[in-house]
Formats: sequence, C-alpha cells, structure tokens
Amino acid sequence: MCTLNLVEDDIKSDILKLALDFIKTNIVENDDNVVFPEIKYGQKISYEHNNKTYKEFFCSLYAIIDTYNCYSQFFCEDEDKVSESEEFIFNLASDKFKLKPLDMKHLNDILRERSYIVSDKHASIVDIFYFCCVYKILKPMTAKERVEYYHICRWYIHLQETLICDFVKLHKLDIRSGVESLLNNRTVTCTDEKVSNEQVSPKKDKPNKKNADSKDNNGKNKKKNNNAENKDAEESRSLDDISRLNIVVGYVESVEIHSGADTLYCLKVNVGEDQLRDICSGLRNKKNPEDLLNKYVLVLANLKEKSLRGRKSFGMILCGSFEERVELLTPPPGVKIGERITFENMNTNSLPDKTLSSVKEKNAFFLIQPNLLINNGVAFYKNNKWLSSQGEITCAIEQGTIS
Repeated sequence: MCTLNLVEDDIKSDILKLALDFIKTNIVENDDNVVFPEIKYGQKISYEHNNKTYKEFFCSLYAIIDTYNCYSQFFCEDEDKVSESEEFIFNLASDKFKLKPLDMKHLNDILRERSYIVSDKHASIVDIFYFCCVYKILKPMTAKERVEYYHICRWYIHLQETLICDFVKLHKLDIRSGVESLLNNRTVTCTDEKVSNEQVSPKKDKPNKKNADSKDNNGKNKKKNNNAENKDAEESRSLDDISRLNIVVGYVESVEIHSGADTLYCLKVNVGEDQLRDICSGLRNKKNPEDLLNKYVLVLANLKEKSLRGRKSFGMILCGSFEERVELLTPPPGVKIGERITFENMNTNSLPDKTLSSVKEKNAFFLIQPNLLINNGVAFYKNNKWLSSQGEITCAIEQGTIS
C-alpha cells in the first residue's frame, strides 16, 4: 500500500498530479465503472502495488499506472522505447528532478526532430516528467533566453494546449507570443540591415537609355515593388499564421514506386499549373497505389523543393492519422483542381508565402501542424474548419492529427 500526499510546489507531487489528471481526462473520463479519487493538493490517496523494488515515489507512480491499466498510454509497446523511457525518468529522478543547462540543451536537440521526447505518437510519462521540470526553468526566463530553447518552447506550448487538466491551467506559461515576436524581429532586423546597406552603397552613373528600355525598366520596377510589398506582408504576420500556407486541391495522375526508397511513392499531381508536380510521398507502407491513383487530394504546395533519394519533390500530400491508420484528406465533389483551401475566420485576401522556410524554427507549417486536427471526420485548424468552394474538408478518420 502506498499513500500519495500531494504537496503544492513540490516537483514529485506535480508529476503525480499531472499523471492522475492525464489519466482522468484522457483515459477513464467516460468509464462509469471506474471510481476516480478527487485530485487536489493536500489530498491523500492510497494505492496498492506489489512491486517492492521501487522507491516510494516510483512505487506510487507504477501503482497508479497499474491501477488504471494505462501502461501503453504512458509508455510504448516497443520494448526499446520502454527502456529508453525508464532511463530518461530514472536519470532525471536521480538528480532530484533538476535540469542543468546542459540537460536543457540536450532536450532541445532531441525535440528538434520530434514532437514528443520518446514516443512518436503521443505524450508519454517522460513528457509529463520533463513538462513539470521545465516549467520551473522557463517561468523566470525572458523571451530572449527562451528563444535559445525554441524546440522546448514549441513542445511545451503543444503539451499545455493538449493536456487539458487543472495542473496545466495553473501552470500555463504565455511563451508563444514572446518567442515568436523575437524570431520575427530577428527576420525583420536582417531585412532592414540589408536595405540599409543597399541605401548607403554608392550608385554608379548610367547612360541614358531609349524609351523602349525605359518602359521595360518601369515594368521591372513595378514587379520589384509588388514583390517587396508581398515580402513585407509576409513578415508582418506571425510565423504561425495559417494564411502563410498554400494548401491546394490536387489530382493524382500517376503513381510510381520509388526504386531507391522502401517507403516512398513518386506521384505526378495536377495542381492546376502548366506542368504536373512531382511529389514524393511516404505512404507506400500505408496505402496501395490504387488508393492514390485518380484521387483528389490536398497538397501543401509552397514547401521548398527537396531531393529524396535522388528524386525531386515539390510539395506534400496531406493526410489524417490516428495511431497506425492513415487516410487522405478529401475535398467535396465539384471542387476545382488548383483551388486554394481556406479556413473559417481567416482573411481570404492574405497571400501565402512564396516558399516556406527550410529552417524549422521559421517554417510556418512546422509551427502550425500541432493545431491541425481531425474532429468528427472534419479537418480543423484549432476551432476553424478547413473550407473549399464546395464545403468543408473531410477525412475517413473520426479523430486524429493532420500531417
């Protein structure tokens, strides 16, 4: 028998309380057969646990996990990942749940390529441990200090927006605006410096040109001015502004197996341009060629060109997923190939970025993606539906994420 005594502003109590809140809201909320204790600081809760090899804290943690049979939700079925999870936890606990600057740098590097620390699919107990520890470090930081741990901040924002529980409400940090504002300022500053350098550069005298040349130059100047205006519009928006994305309706006209990659298809997709787009898609292990051929799809069309195992790719097919299941996002009948998808409450006059940055910290899709969801079979950005000229965008998955 172990007894939990949840003490406010105690890291171990915070971890146990967040674990309990997570179980309550995400695992047993709709199960009338489960009697769940009241969760609050100062509350004592008792659990039985047969394993005596753990210290008191871990005995409590594993007792909770065993009681509600939620091992898979907190860890992974992959044994290597379970070992990795336990190693993360014990290393953190052995240092009394305190993160050093080197630990923060290491965690930031891990989250550079991952949505979660260990699991690829969902938050695990490791994320809960580090969420509680990182809170105490991020809270007193200035925006300038936080931006050095940008990937941790992105992960933290995602967790506090998805782990809906009392603990997160009490420990919520407003870090998005400060960090992204600073990143935007860096971009604008670099642009201003470039303009300033151009202004102070000496101009060379040029001979007068003919009227025809002058007309050509006027046309070029207008084009340059339009490009400058578009660039200014891009930089005035926040990095996670959904209008930066150019998501269009496409039609798959051919599907070829990539000879140099086991997981890739090479598609030719009509997006309403003069030529078909070559797009490499990682759906080979999820979909048969006939599931894609002659299908209407949604394409993220302003990704930077990539070379994937020797084949160039000019975009990404967007899908909904839940656990191992993956389904195409589906536009309604009657849509036009090449039409741009919009969103509820979005300024439809906003032009998308010409090309999204290849640097993840400045890539709008990378920042927005955690808020792209499937709810009741409909695509959403936060609480705003994805819309086409003929209606909402749907998916065969009832609940899931979009990527």
